[in-house]
Amino acid sequence: MRIISGAIILLWALAVAPSWADVVELKTGQRVEGNFKQATPAGVVIEVGGQTITFEQEKVRAIYFGPTPTPQVLPSALDEAIKALKALESATKGGVSYREYAPRVIDAKVIVDRYLGMPISGDQSIRQAVADAMSFYVLASTAWNGRVVRGGTESFVAAGRDPAVQKCPAAKQAAEEPRRASPSPRILGEDYAIGSALAYFGLPSLWSCASDKIAEAERALKAMPTEGQR
Repeated sequence: MRIISGAIILLWALAVAPSWADVVELKTGQRVEGNFKQATPAGVVIEVGGQTITFEQEKVRAIYFGPTPTPQVLPSALDEAIKALKALESATKGGVSYREYAPRVIDAKVIVDRYLGMPISGDQSIRQAVADAMSFYVLASTAWNGRVVRGGTESFVAAGRDPAVQKCPAAKQAAEEPRRASPSPRILGEDYAIGSALAYFGLPSLWSCASDKIAEAERALKAMPTEGQR
């Protein structure tokens, strides 16, 4: 497959036999199949069904010689978001340090936020599942930060106040038992107690909730009609 585009269209056309060409692609994306005749300052000429058609050179994106190229299918924002979440899922299941985990969460959140910032369309359950999964990974990162960084009080409090705690019953339960026996609610406050308990006892539960949401999004995606599902 050889492709000619832009200013070199004319030079190529003068150097090769014109019977090779079969597709002229316009800058609008339209493709015209036929027998290429010539390219001159007056335009690019192709014969279609016995009729000669001329396109102005500035309207032509490329000329294809050989089989018509298959258009590249780019991954959708949703596909990229789920891929980013699954990469995080693999990292947590394979064992990961906080130093490795925190930047991965930041990178994934950029991709997921790009999807969530797009106009609402399709199955809203997928969108919610993706958002929830990301929120669990972010919450885990916040709580874990309080455990490994000196003076982590602020992170513990932020984790304890995060509404994502209420969406993951397993993490909520994991944080409940140890903080009942802790004097920290009386000293540093309830949010601190919840956040610190999550940091030490609730990370696996948060990651499990995230995995459940990823699976939920994938099931809903597979259930959508193939045509026009994005």
